[in-house]
Amino acid sequence: MLIMDRSAGTPLYIEELTFSLLGNGSIQKEKNQCYLAVAPKDIQVPDTIQGIIAARMDRLEDSLKRTMQVASVIGRDFSFRILQTITGMQEELKSYLLNLQGLEFIYKKSLFPELEYIFKHALTQEVAYNSLLIKIRKELHEKIGQAIEQIYPKRLEEFYEMLAYHYREGEDWAKALDYLVKAGDKVTAAYANMEALDYYARALEVCEKLGATAFTRSAEVARKRGLVNSTIGNFQDAIADFNRMVACARSLADRQLEGMALAYRGWVELISHLETAEETLKASLALADEGFKDVRFFASVNLGWLFLFFNRHVEAVPLLREAEKLAPAVNDPFILGWWSMIWSLWSNWKGRFDDSLKIQARWRDTIKRGGVPFLMNAWVEALSRGGKGEYESALALLEDVITTGKRMEESYYLARGLNTLGWIYGELQDHRQAMTWNMRGVETAQEANFSILECENNARLNIGDNLLALGQLDKAEEQFQKVEQVVRNPRPQDQFMLWRYSQHLFHSYGELWLARGNLDMAITYADECLALAQQSSSQKNIVKGCRLRAQVFLAQGRLGEALQELSIALEVAQGIGNPPQLWKTYAVLGDLRQAQGQRVIFKSCV
Repeated sequence: MLIMDRSAGTPLYIEELTFSLLGNGSIQKEKNQCYLAVAPKDIQVPDTIQGIIAARMDRLEDSLKRTMQVASVIGRDFSFRILQTITGMQEELKSYLLNLQGLEFIYKKSLFPELEYIFKHALTQEVAYNSLLIKIRKELHEKIGQAIEQIYPKRLEEFYEMLAYHYREGEDWAKALDYLVKAGDKVTAAYANMEALDYYARALEVCEKLGATAFTRSAEVARKRGLVNSTIGNFQDAIADFNRMVACARSLADRQLEGMALAYRGWVELISHLETAEETLKASLALADEGFKDVRFFASVNLGWLFLFFNRHVEAVPLLREAEKLAPAVNDPFILGWWSMIWSLWSNWKGRFDDSLKIQARWRDTIKRGGVPFLMNAWVEALSRGGKGEYESALALLEDVITTGKRMEESYYLARGLNTLGWIYGELQDHRQAMTWNMRGVETAQEANFSILECENNARLNIGDNLLALGQLDKAEEQFQKVEQVVRNPRPQDQFMLWRYSQHLFHSYGELWLARGNLDMAITYADECLALAQQSSSQKNIVKGCRLRAQVFLAQGRLGEALQELSIALEVAQGIGNPPQLWKTYAVLGDLRQAQGQRVIFKSCV
């Protein structure tokens, strides 16, 4: 009853209190029975579990207590080899550990591949650790780090996290910084993004302690942290990281580093749709004029991409051409991955699918299969293979994009991958499955912690196409109207890729008007599609715009004009080789031949 009253039924308290009373003689044990050896009023019991554990430790022999304290600095789990290296003991250590097991302070955890132990409770390890003077703890942490390096010189990567912890606690700041960065790199490669951010943040704290001597390393860590933050859509945090990189560069008076830092910041501002991106990237290019080719490459790629995003193609082309010349001298996988994606996507937009795939093949070995560069380029490759009608290859790539995107907690390309998968199934005329994937694309875009409006709108247009093909015109129009509200009344932040998906909208909505028999609206939308497509050399949309115009002319009985439009559409469709654009164009040509009273014979649609 004494134990139950004091413990309030807490199992750990009951257990430790019982051990404590047995240890100080307050309880005696005979023939498997326990009885009080003193009056209850004479028993002094600490109020907390920690107090009870501390009291038990204080009654240990010095050798056992010291062993327990040193082990606690290693961690709740500790290996015999590390403890042996620190203490310089072997047989005595085995005896001490055996006694601590008998007293149920520790358990043997495993024998293979090494002998390891674990403190019975986390609180036991905590109490042992806190019983040491701070100075002694620091010394032990540093010794533990040195012991790990000594014992496992060829396996250090397995211990980066442990080494980072011990050298940081031991205030060996140079080694702490080195292993914090290595631990951050390691978990980044495993897509453990939040852990990576934590390791890099701690590394930056160490850089602060080291002061001016660590400015170069601080810039490097800030860049890595900025990339992780941008991967998971924490764009404001990423900008803050790249601002730190800028500040370090300016403190070092390193103009090249400052130019790269601005290029990175401009890149994040661009993908997060901030109006400041252009100013930042132009500032980076101004620094590149001092002779820094890597800065010129990255800034040119980003600024060229910005101009493409906002339908300023004339300004984009010189920058992208210059970047193309500089690319072979660049060896940064991330920057090259971004360049490869942009260059191949631009070819894709123009309907040059083979050119797009050649660019992908050119840079594949440099980029490797992993991380954001893989997502970017696999997505574009899937687009190009789908454009060529290589649907199985496209679906396999998109499966990888979606799986990797989820694992990385990345939304930017995950949403695009889902939309593209929906588009592929639409190309294959499996409209119900297509709608399932496109709806997931809408949901992913809406759930992201940043705006991906262009992804949402592309998915809605795909859904509208699916509904239109299924004859559900009113539901299709609901989707088209939501996108048209943005297209007709865009805010500054809505201009991102507006020119591109507007072409899709105008063609699809025009088809809907045609299906309803409103030829005036159909030709108006066809003309809007064609004007944007011709301005941007978007070959596939030129096919769609011309074909829609031909369908309207055919419905009006203007067969000669319909033939002219179809001749253009068919020539362009044959040039790009997209199967649906070919067979749909041939189908309309067949309707025209029938209207002309001619027999319809086509050898092949591809």
